[in-house]
Amino acid sequence: MGSDPSPTVSRHFRTKSPRSTDRTAAKRSRHEVALVAAPGPAPATPPGPSTAKRNPAFTPLEEQYETLKAQHPTTLLALEVGYKYRFFGPDAEAAAEVLSIQCSPGHNLSTASVPGHRIHVHIRRLVDAGYRVGLVRQTETAALKAVSGRRRAPFGRALSEVYTRGTLIESLLVSTDTAPEPEPPYLVCLVDSTPTRTGRTEIGFLAVCVSTGSVVYDNFADDAARTALQTRLGHLSIGEIVLPRTISVPTQRTVDGLLRSCGSRAGRSMIRCERLTTDFTDYTAALAFITAHGAGRTATTSPTFLFRLPPATLRALAYLVAYLIDFGLQGSLYRFDRFVAYQSEFYMALDAETLRQLEVVANQSDGTTAGTLLVRIDYTRTPMGRRCLRHWLQRPLVHRARLEERRTAVHQLSECTGSFLDDLRTILVNCPDLDRGLARIFSAQIPAIVLPSNITSPLIQAALASVRRARDSLQEPLGTVDLSAAARDDLDHMLRESPQIAQWRQNIRSLEAELWAHLDAVRLSLKYPEVHYAHVNGTRYQLEIPKETGLPVPLTWVKVSGTRQVDRYHSPYIAERLAELDWLEESITGEARVDYVGYLRTLGGDYYEVLQGFVRQLASLDALAALAVAGRQPGYVRAVLSATDADDAMVSPALEFSGLHHPILYQALGSGSYVANSLALGKPNPRAVVLTGPNMGGKSCLIKAVALLCILVQAGSHVPCTAARMAGPLLDAIFTRIGARDDPGAGESTFALEMRETSTLLHGATPRSLVLLDELGRGTGTWDGRAIARAVLDHLVDEVGCLCLFVTHDADLARSARRRYPAAVGNVYMDYRLVDGSEGSGEPAGTGPAEVVFLYRAVPGVCERSYGLGVARMALLPPELIERARTIAQNHRAAIDGPGPPVVAEFRCLLRSCETVDDTNV
Repeated sequence: MGSDPSPTVSRHFRTKSPRSTDRTAAKRSRHEVALVAAPGPAPATPPGPSTAKRNPAFTPLEEQYETLKAQHPTTLLALEVGYKYRFFGPDAEAAAEVLSIQCSPGHNLSTASVPGHRIHVHIRRLVDAGYRVGLVRQTETAALKAVSGRRRAPFGRALSEVYTRGTLIESLLVSTDTAPEPEPPYLVCLVDSTPTRTGRTEIGFLAVCVSTGSVVYDNFADDAARTALQTRLGHLSIGEIVLPRTISVPTQRTVDGLLRSCGSRAGRSMIRCERLTTDFTDYTAALAFITAHGAGRTATTSPTFLFRLPPATLRALAYLVAYLIDFGLQGSLYRFDRFVAYQSEFYMALDAETLRQLEVVANQSDGTTAGTLLVRIDYTRTPMGRRCLRHWLQRPLVHRARLEERRTAVHQLSECTGSFLDDLRTILVNCPDLDRGLARIFSAQIPAIVLPSNITSPLIQAALASVRRARDSLQEPLGTVDLSAAARDDLDHMLRESPQIAQWRQNIRSLEAELWAHLDAVRLSLKYPEVHYAHVNGTRYQLEIPKETGLPVPLTWVKVSGTRQVDRYHSPYIAERLAELDWLEESITGEARVDYVGYLRTLGGDYYEVLQGFVRQLASLDALAALAVAGRQPGYVRAVLSATDADDAMVSPALEFSGLHHPILYQALGSGSYVANSLALGKPNPRAVVLTGPNMGGKSCLIKAVALLCILVQAGSHVPCTAARMAGPLLDAIFTRIGARDDPGAGESTFALEMRETSTLLHGATPRSLVLLDELGRGTGTWDGRAIARAVLDHLVDEVGCLCLFVTHDADLARSARRRYPAAVGNVYMDYRLVDGSEGSGEPAGTGPAEVVFLYRAVPGVCERSYGLGVARMALLPPELIERARTIAQNHRAAIDGPGPPVVAEFRCLLRSCETVDDTNV
């Protein structure tokens, strides 16, 4: 190592009293010791001279920032400076606002900083606020810089990583004190064409999740409202949208609406949107670009897959490849076996509004998963299992054979005796997020579990067989990994060491032996055997000497630290050996990282398909186990599915739920508080039910419960009922029009949105669909609203022939629909009781102010009154106002129902005649 194996100690001493201090030594920087020259190679990539014109007013660090900022003007830069990351200028001001940190004046530029070990937490917050964040790392360390002859020059720095909302890989960034998102964000690209004469526009859609490698693509014709596009955007967790240079106004308006609705942080949208300058309007140029940048990459399927993509979708792929090149992530777009078509005949159609209004995976208040159907049945143990379960709820099955496979697996798991299910979930709880980082597969061992004899489900057996195959196939790469080091994230010792690393570690052991020999020499020279090494505040091998001894300390020693009782020093010999130690340790870390990257590339190339199948099956097992645990909850039963005549493809389904509970409220309220109901739709019962009842009587809750139960059944889950049956074909779609909201940013009023949603369901519903309509037409005038409600109900019953739950306060509408379609329409109302003890039978009650007790029972009939004044009283409106409203209501009712003048009687006759008119004769 270039040092004397028999160290000696300098004989030149300074006498030191117990309380004396060496002010000169105390002022010397401890960093001077760390920069003592030691043998070793120069840095592999020394920084070149700055290309920026030097400004004498700038410090060297500020000058580095200015140069980098000029090269990356749209990126918020964080510069590594020792143990901190620093922001400068406008970047510091932006970071201070988002991160709630102090922004202070600097030499010329304002500055802010965060601890280095927390940088990835802050990156998460910055990209969530919509920023593009770049990490500027030091390209050399103090030890390596010391041997390069550039000790007085600033550290070399270069932009090493760039992150945005859609390109951040969570498993590599988030620290242990930050919970990962249940659903990683997608990066989406949209390409559209000129509208046709019919007003339809072809749209190419491609979304990639760089964390999991999943790619969703589609090519579809959409209307001017971009209804289909909104549905696709609503199904995915969008983090970032990339648009070409030119995009149509309706598509841009849809994107703008999404940016407004997703919320904001520090005045910026939570979804980042970037418009590219690259242009791929030509199909041939787009294909050539994709092929050129995919050369040399391992494609898991034939490249002929590209030729099967529609032109608009292939152009979207080219835009994303070009965008991801800056992040080094374009390889995720060349795993063609991860490409999944959005449109599939295997899944139920649930558009964005249906998912939102039913609160399947996100609530309507703040967009989180709190209070959703997903949370209610989420007993998963792994992040990839949670994503799988989320996908199952968003895309329930329509393919009967696949659904029966899943239902059988869930049923057998929920009914199995012994500890198999518990053992399976115990194993899963220790698994990291393999879908987000397959390299971390080696941090957990997967022991063998015994499959009970009563578990015969092909789905479970195939999943476990895939796990076993993965375990067997990975024996060879596992043999090169130290699993205990992997569990500690100890990269230096994770892989079998190379000869170079082995030699460096041997040199470290020799240096450490020399340092301990030096301690013996110091003890002998000072004639004080109690001298020992102290390791304080990250500084090693400090010679600790009590002040009370008054020992003479050599003048060449440097005081490093001290207390009231002791002083701690580095001798020149120790400083020299520490510099060598630092260089060796940093060289080992750098070499280990190079080996690790090479190992990952080998793993990804040779074992990718095995790992991919393993992760998918593990996620499926976790989701199946979660549904099995949910099915074991009290009050849950397995629905009975009755097959239909395969030749009668257009026959409507039939639903029958007895003792049904709302799956979300049932858990929140408890079994003792929730009132169960029963409802049937489809032969031999009416296809449509018109539901009336008092305000707050539970109408909306009931129809939502029916829709959620249908989703659970076709997702493979048990349902909270005493009995459940679905006959005929499976539901192909659920459409909802529930609640009221507006979108001022898009220039749409409450009623305009209501009509747009109604138009969507009218165009999309089939005889195999379930449609939910809640108080349709309430956003406009009374007569227009009644007319629209009746026309829509007539169309759904007479033209579409779908299953329908229609909520209204219009008793006349309910009665007339029943008279016109006695076999297809049924009347049900939510029961109630008045304070005088009489039950709500559908007849008007009394003239006094009605106080209503809600019974929440669905019973046959029509409710004549809504008792809105009772709700007003519950809301604590002034009593005199309520009394005034009651008087006005009585007068209106008397004008309609009483004898009145001849013109009123004639008007009533006209209304009744309108109720029975046959539209086909008009």
